[in-house]
Amino acid sequence: MPFTTQVSVALEGLTADEMQVTVVDLQGRIVHMETVAPNAENMILDFNTSDWPAGLYFLRMASPSLNQTYKLIKSN
Repeated sequence: MPFTTQVSVALEGLTADEMQVTVVDLQGRIVHMETVAPNAENMILDFNTSDWPAGLYFLRMASPSLNQTYKLIKSN
């Protein structure tokens, strides 16, 4: 589902000690990057996307035991 000014990502069921979360645009530019440790306190990541241009983005989550990429669509 497209988003406009905010997107939330649920980390439910993930057990990695640390995970690198990166969002890149179609040109490969990093628009957001953070390292998180999924636990009971931070099971949902919220991104303020109000300053991102409309378009297609890729959310990458990587840890020693996980490597997943998701497509995100920002609309105006």
